[in-house]
Amino acid sequence: MDLLLSKSVVDSHSLHKVSHSFPKVVPSERTSIATGVAIVDNTRSAIQVGGHTPRVVLLDTGAQPVILGVQFAKKMGMLDSKLWKSMWQIRTASGSVEEVLGESSDLIAFKFNEGTDQELCLQVRYLVTYVTSYDVLIGQEALFPPGFTIDNWFEHAYYGVDWKTDGHHLRYIPLDLHGNHSPMAHHCMLKEAHTISYI
Repeated sequence: MDLLLSKSVVDSHSLHKVSHSFPKVVPSERTSIATGVAIVDNTRSAIQVGGHTPRVVLLDTGAQPVILGVQFAKKMGMLDSKLWKSMWQIRTASGSVEEVLGESSDLIAFKFNEGTDQELCLQVRYLVTYVTSYDVLIGQEALFPPGFTIDNWFEHAYYGVDWKTDGHHLRYIPLDLHGNHSPMAHHCMLKEAHTISYI
């Protein structure tokens, strides 16, 4: 990840421009520590899942799988597809356990910045849980390959759009770490931070 960043200094600077050197959130409001879960500002469909735009999307660097909430999975018709019995156990930061409805047998397309020069498409398997506080939680199975890196200063999540080749070009999706665009997601982030284990 450090190698990806070091090779992409010029790209990173060109994305920010000099005029964007101030943080997204002013210092007086930067008094709380963000968790390892980041809220995506998906108001402009930066992330699409199976051709649908989820409303509440979380990036969780402490989780391994990709998880769909039951309502979003139902909306997409994913509950009609074959789901295997899952061996995953999902525990939240509060110690509660989320029941896993099943694990997908098929891959689903995650598209980041579709239709732009920043477009990235990943095919991943996913879990479905009964949780209703978010639509999609993206864990390391999708975050690690393209080297997703969370920038708390500008509230961006960077990824290597050409990660399969040389990984020299960083692109980003916007984050909303303070819940300015999605207060419900911010509440969910604080309450539902995950630790996920395999039984």
